[in-house]
Amino acid sequence: MINEFSKIEELITLYDHIYRELKEIADEKIIVLDEVSDLYKSMEKIQVRLAQLHEENDNNGEIT
Repeated sequence: MINEFSKIEELITLYDHIYRELKEIADEKIIVLDEVSDLYKSMEKIQVRLAQLHEENDNNGEIT
């Protein structure tokens, strides 16, 4: 009976350890995805601004 409790306790400890590791990995992935999303949004803004500058140059008769 004590041996069974030891095995159960060991499994619970292992489960808790794996759960914490997976949660940490998931949290890191979320942070990275948020950073990638921010970079993508910044790139979109840059693209819009470059299009505006290109259009302004075309309207001024300049060759780009």
